[in-house]
Amino acid sequence: MTDDRAVSDEQRAPSPSESGSASEEPAVFLERRTALDGSAVADRAQAAADRAHAMLVVFVLLVDAVLLAILEMMFVTASVGGVPLPLSALVALMSSPWLVRRVGELAGPRWAAAPLGLWFLTCGVLAFAGPGGDVLLVGDLSALLLLAAAVLPAAFRIGRMLRPTRPPAPPSSDPPAPPTSSVSPPD
Repeated sequence: MTDDRAVSDEQRAPSPSESGSASEEPAVFLERRTALDGSAVADRAQAAADRAHAMLVVFVLLVDAVLLAILEMMFVTASVGGVPLPLSALVALMSSPWLVRRVGELAGPRWAAAPLGLWFLTCGVLAFAGPGGDVLLVGDLSALLLLAAAVLPAAFRIGRMLRPTRPPAPPSSDPPAPPTSSVSPPD
């Protein structure tokens, strides 16, 4: 009696000795090898693809940090009827901790500060050498509010990501103390 899982020679993935090396196998063979003998070759290929996708997302998030810095710097002096409108500070307040958290989740906690660093670098460049020689970061309260709204929440998020986690306390090997009673035993 034949096994339903039996595979003909045409469907069998070549062994590393037949194909030259395991790293030169096409992706089609990776999936077949996992299905046939349960090896983890396809799992490693999937992990590498997931890692590449995560790094692409991190790159997009870092570009987003630069673009947000440019946008926030353009609208830092926005006002309605002479009353300053802190729209840039609100956007920075919401976006900088989110960018830090997402990059930290995807690339690891050591990379968590990258969006904040790029944001700060972009704002610094635009503050002193804006487009056409204009200075975008004027010395008023709205500029200070923008910097504080972006840097402080993101810095707290970075601190939480870099803080070492405490391992759970090991169970005590001492027997529990007997309960104390305020009633004295009879004489």
